[in-house]
Amino acid sequence: MGDLITIYEQSFNADDAPYHEINYIFSTKLHHDDLDVVSNEKHLAYEWIDLNDISNINLVPNIFKKIINDYSAGKTINNFYSDM
Repeated sequence: MGDLITIYEQSFNADDAPYHEINYIFSTKLHHDDLDVVSNEKHLAYEWIDLNDISNINLVPNIFKKIINDYSAGKTINNFYSDM
């Protein structure tokens, strides 16, 4: 795992229940043998996406697209984002 890029906080409702979530987003460098990632949670899936296609996928929360694109372009990223 690389450096901490940012922290993102949000709250939302799903299945008629409130959720509060804090996401820690890190940079990473992958080696060829690291490409098979399996989730421990049945409702989550991993898929490798070309950075050029990030804007065209359903990635939520939507701000993750901006964070990934900005970070990839070498732009300054805020240390913390919140939708609270």
